[in-house]
Amino acid sequence: MLSTQENLSDTAFRVRENLARRILKRRWGFNLIKSRRRDQEAPDFGLYAIIDSELRMYVAGGTPWAYSLTFDEVMAWIEEVEKPTPPASKPKAKRSKRGRQ
Repeated sequence: MLSTQENLSDTAFRVRENLARRILKRRWGFNLIKSRRRDQEAPDFGLYAIIDSELRMYVAGGTPWAYSLTFDEVMAWIEEVEKPTPPASKPKAKRSKRGRQ
């Protein structure tokens, strides 16, 4: 899966970034925000966070600093959340010993 900025042209990367923003907004009401740091030596330069826009809380990427997700991690988070959860298995009913005589 090509998703890193190094593997894509600048335009293609922005298209994928906007797609991720739309998915997060439409499906869950979350915002994808990118660090505004311009210092390339800063620990959160070019990193992302996913925020619940109503509660104003971090959903992902809030630790160890405010922006801590790479774009690949954002896409992986979306894919993980979209996976259908398997139905819970029902516990097997125990047979009563009184029925057998």
